[in-house]
Amino acid sequence: MATQFVSAGVTSSGVIVTSGNTLEILSGGTASATQVSSGGTEQVDSGGLAAGEVISSGGVGLVFGSLTSAGTSATTDFGSLTIEAGGVADHVLVQSGGTLTVFGTMLSNTKVVAGGVENISSGGVATGVVGSTTAISGGTVNVLSSGTLSGATVSSGGSLNLSSGGTANQINVSSGGTFNVAGTLTSFTNVFSGGVENVSSGGLISGLAHSGTLVTGGTLNVLAGGSGAFITVISGGQMNVLGTITNNVSISGGGTVTISSGGVESGASNSGTPVFLGGILNVLSGGNLAFSTDSGGVTNISAGGSANHLAVSSGGTLNNAGMITTNVGISSGGVENIQSSGVNASGATIVAGGILNVSSGGVLSGVTGGSGGTGVSGTLNVFAGGSASFVAVSSGGTANVAGELDHSTDFLSGTTLIQSGGIGHDIGVSSGGVLGLRAP
Repeated sequence: MATQFVSAGVTSSGVIVTSGNTLEILSGGTASATQVSSGGTEQVDSGGLAAGEVISSGGVGLVFGSLTSAGTSATTDFGSLTIEAGGVADHVLVQSGGTLTVFGTMLSNTKVVAGGVENISSGGVATGVVGSTTAISGGTVNVLSSGTLSGATVSSGGSLNLSSGGTANQINVSSGGTFNVAGTLTSFTNVFSGGVENVSSGGLISGLAHSGTLVTGGTLNVLAGGSGAFITVISGGQMNVLGTITNNVSISGGGTVTISSGGVESGASNSGTPVFLGGILNVLSGGNLAFSTDSGGVTNISAGGSANHLAVSSGGTLNNAGMITTNVGISSGGVENIQSSGVNASGATIVAGGILNVSSGGVLSGVTGGSGGTGVSGTLNVFAGGSASFVAVSSGGTANVAGELDHSTDFLSGTTLIQSGGIGHDIGVSSGGVLGLRAP
């Protein structure tokens, strides 16, 4: 067993470190193209420099100084390579059986292929600019507590695991890649077609407007206990919510969001969930949605699902078979269908050009017409078997009733037509209002 030293001002090249032996590069020393065999060790001290090394299976590399390509080929790791605290490295290829452990800093160009593992440990940082970040193709990268990853692409069977206490940003998940989040993802993530991101309990994905998570063709699963915000779902992308979405989700152009049992998607005025042209939002039994405006897409509230603070504008469709607890705003060109078992508990506001259809088994209710009830300046259709109550029909508004209408008022040129088989209770007609009864 022997240690060979590379002193300040000295350069070694092509040294083969055999089993039981050590090559130590002292401050100011340089080594290149070193081959570390099984049982051998290369140690780069603070101030030392190594470039283009090969760590064989069973070999060990310890970097307290610098490891770089320096114009040579990348360092290849089949064994165990550790970037210690204070150490820096770039251009490392982690091959099958190899392990790269980072307590220091990976500056750029890390590649982890099938069978390779990189662990970014406490205090460790892996970074890079566009085109020179961490590439995970078939391998595994683990970002552990207090570790940081900035910039990575996951593809082709690769896995990126962000542990509790770890942080990451600027992640691309491509076809065949999987990103598991139990830590904090701060910004700029893309989930492309065939890629999967899972946010598990304690995991958080966030960002700001235009710097959050874009799901375009891929799949984002926010699991129970996980949470997220600032998410855009487009072009065949899917988001499945069993955890909590706190604010700022946008759905359009073939994107689909499904809120399952236990899932909550909320927000506030101007920071909820807009559904644009081609977007689909599904709220399943046990799911809850708040603060959403549908303007060109489709929102479906299933039986057992619940929602509040919803609006439908031009081109949007809201299908309610569950429970909506607040007044629904229906603008011109917007349509709400209250289906069997569906309930609008606080009515709706239907402006000119808006349509609300109450099907058999559907219920439109409230407290007083126009305030907690339903104000109609557009069109209300209550079909046979459906019911509506506390309705105020005003100028330009029409209520067509083939079901049951209770506590309704016509005023200012509003029109209520009781169709054949329809039933009306406690209906008032004030100035300019019209009540029509159609004989069977």
